[in-house]
Amino acid sequence: LLQGLEPGPLWYWFECISRLPRESGNEASLADYLERFADERSLEHLRDGVHNILIRKPGSGGSSSTPVVIQAHMDMVAEKLPGLDHDFGRDPLRLRVDGDWISADGTTLGADNGIGMAAMLALLDSDLPGRIPPLECLFTVDEERGMVGARELDPEWIRSRRLINLDSESDRTFFIGCAGGQDTLISLRVERDGDLTGLESWQLTVNGLRGGHSGVAINNGGANAFTLLARAADALLEKADLFVVDLGPAGRGNVIPRTAFAILAAPAGSGEALAAGVETLSRLFRSEYEGIEEGLSLAMEGPGEVVAPPLSRGDSRRAIDFLMAIPHGVIGMSSVVEGLVETSTNLAGVTLSERQLTVSTSQRSSVDSKKRELSDHLASIASGFDGHCRALMSYPGWNPDPGSSIVRLAVDVYRELFGREPVLLAIHAGLECGMFTDKLPGVEMVSIGPEIVDVHTPEERVSISSTQRFFRLLLGLLERM
Repeated sequence: LLQGLEPGPLWYWFECISRLPRESGNEASLADYLERFADERSLEHLRDGVHNILIRKPGSGGSSSTPVVIQAHMDMVAEKLPGLDHDFGRDPLRLRVDGDWISADGTTLGADNGIGMAAMLALLDSDLPGRIPPLECLFTVDEERGMVGARELDPEWIRSRRLINLDSESDRTFFIGCAGGQDTLISLRVERDGDLTGLESWQLTVNGLRGGHSGVAINNGGANAFTLLARAADALLEKADLFVVDLGPAGRGNVIPRTAFAILAAPAGSGEALAAGVETLSRLFRSEYEGIEEGLSLAMEGPGEVVAPPLSRGDSRRAIDFLMAIPHGVIGMSSVVEGLVETSTNLAGVTLSERQLTVSTSQRSSVDSKKRELSDHLASIASGFDGHCRALMSYPGWNPDPGSSIVRLAVDVYRELFGREPVLLAIHAGLECGMFTDKLPGVEMVSIGPEIVDVHTPEERVSISSTQRFFRLLLGLLERM
């Protein structure tokens, strides 16, 4: 499908890896593929217990300079349109070309970070042009769920202290810093009531939201499906005596929820009042997000049979109040970098078991103390509802250093190639560079990439022309190192 696009080797390898499963936590078969790739080319390589892969290639053109690390992560966020029959553990991505853009049919594309991997494979597979230094191509795993690969990396693998990360999403921008983050679970013990007499089942669903990356898209003005769901359920409690049966889905910390549902039980005959309430709320929500969430849908389906005991009346009210209390969105803007989100939190997912309601959240901040303050705030909310708060993992940020030699060189090369200045930014998202600052003392880093939009959603797409510029920049930077 991508034959004829430039740069040809990059698109060839991108199409190859798009046929392989690489949802976060399921990268073993891709690691096997990379090992075979290295063996077939007699390239030195290493593999560790979590399936990180390092492939080394000698320099070209008589280069005697020290090695440079090029790094990308193997995994992708696996999101698809509701009802789409696609198994990320088995089915290849169905790529589409539309003008200057490549996307996938109904699923995330995996350009984040498949383009970075494809660029590395293109370099490893070919005769390097000019004077290219020795390469240490590092493929890490499970970045999207907690930077597992970067966290577990053996620093003895890496000989260089110059690193080019290929996980950025604009060829006009270099990232030189990133936020730190953590995931937090908040849970409540709940009780169920086995009396189903006179109750009917209804499903309340929020759907059609933009969603997106919980760092990059947190300030785009979009809605969170669980925030709207809680507001709707709270308002409907004024219309009928509702009981909560189920809530979901579980969600991912790095994705702003696009959909959420509640299975509710209500006394028979409540349908007319509930339908009127949902219609009023639909108009209200669409008005609030006019021009932003054009696909927003709030629907109530039923009645049906109640097939599981609902929460008690008190705990149904408590569960909804609890969801209403969990914050989502931008908490504070940076006082140092204009326009940069400093601190945020994402209400990512909800699960309701027999006796426990669990809410998954994700926090980001470029100021570590602000991240801890937000964590304490969530713990206080949990305590107020007789619940518990538990931090699952935390990762450090990357402090910007615009004066580092690798950043200055990247700026010079960009200026020479394209006749303009790049934008140097810190990003309100986690990059593995934050982990590398701890793992590799003294390392100098810059993060580059092509134009990728709507990451972590089924609308994800990558620009062909931008990818050409990105690969030119990468080659130009290597030739000058």
